[in-house]
Amino acid sequence: MKHLGDIQYGRELEEDEVLRINYILKKRATRYVAAVDREWLYPERHVSTTEWRALDDDWFLLPHLWKVGFTTGIFAGGAKGGATFAADEYGRHPWQ
Repeated sequence: MKHLGDIQYGRELEEDEVLRINYILKKRATRYVAAVDREWLYPERHVSTTEWRALDDDWFLLPHLWKVGFTTGIFAGGAKGGATFAADEYGRHPWQ
């Protein structure tokens, strides 16, 4: 579940950041990768680094700390049977 109000928006990425994201997606893909342009299938040709540890040295993959809240819990309930679920941001349930 995701609260749509917590989605970060208004962010602009530099070209190398996009290439690093595409490289990560390609390396982690388990089956297929597609692109409109054939050259886009090979981000490793143009990315600044392919060293796994260095891909996020400038922390661009993390959300902006002032725009995204990290202290929220989840509460869900269903009409069928009246079952409910609740957990805080650490996965603890109210009875724990």
